[in-house]
Amino acid sequence: MIFLTILASATMVQPQAAPCGPPPNGSRPWVSSADYPREARRKNMRGVVTFRLEVSAAGCPTACTIVKSSGYPLLDDTTCELMLARARFKPKLDADGQPVAASVTKQFSWDF
Repeated sequence: MIFLTILASATMVQPQAAPCGPPPNGSRPWVSSADYPREARRKNMRGVVTFRLEVSAAGCPTACTIVKSSGYPLLDDTTCELMLARARFKPKLDADGQPVAASVTKQFSWDF
């Protein structure tokens, strides 16, 4: 079972956490059990990754930084690759109602 948990960051402007539409490849969720790296599953790698996404005013992630590692670079790297490819957000609006870039911190648990 794979879990995605949203963490609030008091020091950063947050986009709304709800996806603004399906990922680019259709109705596929951000992460599914099929995304668990085979090597990680075979070696029983499990862990929680805390990461920060920089999100454009259009709601698309532009960069991913690992804030706290799962202890396995394979899981950390896979998390960022998937989030950059699939995550979508409703952008935060400024005082004039215009979309602005922001950061969001999330936590992902790799577990099977």
